[in-house]
Amino acid sequence: MMKHLFTVYDAAAGLYLDPFVAPSIEFAIREFRKIVNTEGHQFNNFPADYTLFHIGKFSAESGNLDRAEPTSLGVAITFIEQTTIPFPAEKTS
Repeated sequence: MMKHLFTVYDAAAGLYLDPFVAPSIEFAIREFRKIVNTEGHQFNNFPADYTLFHIGKFSAESGNLDRAEPTSLGVAITFIEQTTIPFPAEKTS
């Protein structure tokens, strides 16, 4: 089974966080989106500082690690879900 490797770049610290694996790019993006929208999480508090990167693949069968140039999958701020604020009800006379 081929697994994908990812990391998150912290622009404020100027470094990449520890890598993690996911079964697909879409799965990693979904998990990143979930964390970014978790109130109180660092990624939610400072979403302009964090960027998700795909950095390679890992084969569980062979143990081979295929490193790739880091490819940005998006800055956390682009994954923030917008809330809809209702307009005040109109007064009727």
